[in-house]
Amino acid sequence: MRRPRIIIFDMDGVITKIKNSWRYLHQYFNSRLDESYDNFSKKLLEKYLKKEISYTRWITCDIEYLLRNSKRKIHRKDIYEAYSKVEIYDEIKSVIKISLENNVKIFSIVSGGVSILARIVAEKLSISEIYANHLLFDEKGYLIPAGLPIVEPLGKDEVIKKLLNKLGIDENETIFIGDSIWDIPAFNIVGYPIILGCKECLYNSNKRFNIYSVFKLNRSYDDIIYVDDHLKLIIKIKDVFKPWENL
Repeated sequence: MRRPRIIIFDMDGVITKIKNSWRYLHQYFNSRLDESYDNFSKKLLEKYLKKEISYTRWITCDIEYLLRNSKRKIHRKDIYEAYSKVEIYDEIKSVIKISLENNVKIFSIVSGGVSILARIVAEKLSISEIYANHLLFDEKGYLIPAGLPIVEPLGKDEVIKKLLNKLGIDENETIFIGDSIWDIPAFNIVGYPIILGCKECLYNSNKRFNIYSVFKLNRSYDDIIYVDDHLKLIIKIKDVFKPWENL
């Protein structure tokens, strides 16, 4: 294996203590998070996986639901205030510190989450390369039911390939840390795929969404780095760099 030159993080659940930055907005602005929302989200997901709607349409429908059930206008500054309350795992700061000590100079976020949160997080952690999805606002700064997709749910691999090509870094020199089946396309292409607590990623991931077959880890288990939690992630990152300790 080649020496790692970059670490790419998923954001929701990996860097942040919330698992879904889209759902967080619904929770924060008091729109309904009951069974009706869950059913609504599930239907959008199924339509997307069946290619009946685009990801742009998925985002639009989700924000329409947010605005309708919040029963208020939501300003850009309200979104920033909401996301400013999101906590970051201290262990990720340790991972970055250890990596810097081992000559990794580039860190990136590639997330299907919201770019406003990604920028807040990146500023705190000095992460330079940020790829996440944009909310859109009107001329007065109010949220509108639309969005600009940058990272499609099943497209992290393509974003990563473009990023690495821009930086002149090989896939085998890349660490990617993710925590869900949506990260499987990224796990399939990088030299150091680190799965954080997602046992579902390892065991026939298709079963959750049998209408779509892309949730399949096309790697030997010997190539996979699995950790149960963030504390063990620190230990594993140290192990990754051990072959180059005395070089």
